Formats: sequence, C-alpha cells, structure tokens
Amino acid sequence: MFVYLGKIITKMKSRGDIMPAVIVLGMRKLALELVTAAEQVLGRQQGVYALGLQPGDTEDNLRRELELLVRNCPGPVLILVDSRQGVCGQVAADFTNRAKVVYGANLPMLMAVLKSRSELSFIQLLELAVSAGKEGILMAKSSTSPWG
Repeated sequence: MFVYLGKIITKMKSRGDIMPAVIVLGMRKLALELVTAAEQVLGRQQGVYALGLQPGDTEDNLRRELELLVRNCPGPVLILVDSRQGVCGQVAADFTNRAKVVYGANLPMLMAVLKSRSELSFIQLLELAVSAGKEGILMAKSSTSPWG
C-alpha cells in the first residue's frame, strides 16, 4: 500500500512559477512520518507527498506510483529519498531525468525545503536541501560519557 499526502495537482505560485512539488520516498512509514512531523511544526503543506514501500509491495509497483506522482506534478519536482541504497534509492535514480533527487532525507532537510520553496529558485532549493540535511546531523558532546 502506498500513501500520499496532498493533492497531486498543486497550483501554488512561487516567484511567478509553480511551486516545486516535494515527494518524500522511503521504506514503510518513514516518508509519511517525516511529512507528518514537518507539518506538525509548519502547518499543512500543499504539493508535498509521502510515498512508502510497504511489506509485500514490489519495486515495479513503487516505480508506477512514483511515475504517477511525477507525471502529474505541473512544475519542478524534488524527490527526497531515505537512502541511496535499497529499493527506494534505486527507483528514485530512474527519475533523475524528470526530477531532482536528493538522498539521505531527514527532518531538518525536509523542514528547510518546505519553509523556503516559495522564496528560492529550484537550484537554490536543491543546494539548501543538501546543506540542511548535512547540518542536521551532529554528534552531541558529553563530558560525562565513559566512552569519550
């Protein structure tokens, strides 16, 4: 079973163009939970879709569902994928001629993209996705940890 959030056709305007659609792609409910968490903070978002590969789903079915979403988005499409490895990453790689794909999706990446997609060019949005994703990965320092 695949899960979408939002309507497929989004006609929100961004800098005179159609606002980029964002598709979050991941295993099981990861994509849905990332979108749900972002919307809890930012409010309901237009043109954002969660697509998850569930147990029993096939790679071909996932490819068809992603094809449907990409084909029906009227403007630029950004696909944020949980990992480059595995089925989701392989399927997303097949869409690089019709959408931009960023691997390593995390909540800071998604929230930065959603907050800025109406203000930035599509290229700037891609750069922001990568930088925000990297900046969201940190190791907490502790002076009391016995492991260093």
